[in-house]
Amino acid sequence: MKISFIIPELCITGGNKMIFNYASGLNSLGHEVTIYCPYTPLSPYRRMFKPFYIKYQTKKTFQSILDRKKIQKEFLWNNIEFKFVPFIDNVFIEDADAVIASAWTTASYAYRLYPSKGRKFYYIQDYEKWNANVKYVDNSYYLPMRKITTSKYLKDLLFEKFGQESTQVLCGIDFTKYNNLSKVYNEKKKITFYDHTLENRNVSGAIYTSIKLKEKFPDLEFYCFGREKYHEIPTFVNFVKNADDKKIIQLYCESDIFIYPAFYEGFGAPPAEAMGCKCVVVGNPTGAFPEYSVNGETAIWADPSDPDGLFKGVSLLLESDTMLKRISLAGYNYVRKILDLDSSTKRFEKVLLDSGKE
Repeated sequence: MKISFIIPELCITGGNKMIFNYASGLNSLGHEVTIYCPYTPLSPYRRMFKPFYIKYQTKKTFQSILDRKKIQKEFLWNNIEFKFVPFIDNVFIEDADAVIASAWTTASYAYRLYPSKGRKFYYIQDYEKWNANVKYVDNSYYLPMRKITTSKYLKDLLFEKFGQESTQVLCGIDFTKYNNLSKVYNEKKKITFYDHTLENRNVSGAIYTSIKLKEKFPDLEFYCFGREKYHEIPTFVNFVKNADDKKIIQLYCESDIFIYPAFYEGFGAPPAEAMGCKCVVVGNPTGAFPEYSVNGETAIWADPSDPDGLFKGVSLLLESDTMLKRISLAGYNYVRKILDLDSSTKRFEKVLLDSGKE
């Protein structure tokens, strides 16, 4: 098959990393894959207050230029063809068997392409209502395209809120990268969490938890990573700015516990990545986290309605080194089976192939 992915901007995000993984995997399976990206990033501020739109476009355009070589080196193996185009339009998109929109900002453009550009798919990785005109986000889900979702949570939301059917394909993780063959458990435990701009990621919950833990267990070491420091991070937390995948993997491998505070996500890759590095995850059961972990066996689920839920979960592990090591190894083995990248790519491929038989 000839397959076209359309991304709204060239940057290293969790969503784009999934696209890059599938593109490379499908190429390995013998398909001809092209990734299209507009010169000027598609903005979620479309049809909103103009100064915000201009600021977003300018920032993302420069970020695309800076990230291009890095992305091609780290993520796009197998000679994936990558094309910058002036617009997502029939003139610039080649004929193919399948064309896949990867975000709400790309969905309407993909839908308007000629039938010769391929069967239309909409790969939905989250309910992308943040920093956007929600009316246009919601309208994208009604477009008559074959929809693929990343978790049961998202599949259910799409049906219950919009009456739309979808096929669920759990994301695959590249466990050749997210791996730890020589795990060392620290005497003075190390705990990691991330910083992020979106409110649903509940970074304030992780900060609150870290402060309480430091009071109870003064010897703990804390690390936080993010593109920028978006929140007021406590001074006892070591902040790693603009960490690349290599550095994040190092943090996972060297940490004993990863705090996952999100209230909702479409999938939630960081916990899976941490588990792949034998770092025990304590987190709210959101996104696909409940699908690729088992509470008390391969991870610890916190009660998101309890402000101290994450604190209680981490404390449980700190008070039992035996439990921590057991869950670390069990989580490592379990997540590698559930989110195997090759298996996920083949399931994704099957959705594309089956649609051609309809």
